[in-house]
Amino acid sequence: MKGEKALHKDLIKTSIDITEPGRLRNSLKSRFYDKMACRYYYLSNICRLRYDDCLLQLTLEFDITPTTIIKHLTKRLGMVTEMVENQVSPSELKKRYPWYDWSGSLTPPKV
Repeated sequence: MKGEKALHKDLIKTSIDITEPGRLRNSLKSRFYDKMACRYYYLSNICRLRYDDCLLQLTLEFDITPTTIIKHLTKRLGMVTEMVENQVSPSELKKRYPWYDWSGSLTPPKV
């Protein structure tokens, strides 16, 4: 884009290495699905929502289909199992992702 180098790249230094966009994209996707796994653990084990309500809530929160959610949660089954075994508390989850509601007062979503 015209002027981008002069107005942006030379003035503002970025902390993100954009030389390898594929690598960055994969890292961001991985973190995205890790967040989703934490939310699934929270919804199913702390809020005690049914499986279908968990999928519906995750669909609303992450704007992806239930099929995609299931596919990626399956890949992170070990992560979810570890959280269940360690009985990770909402306060621990809040330390990881403070911008989510971890209060435990979530009710099943309405369609």
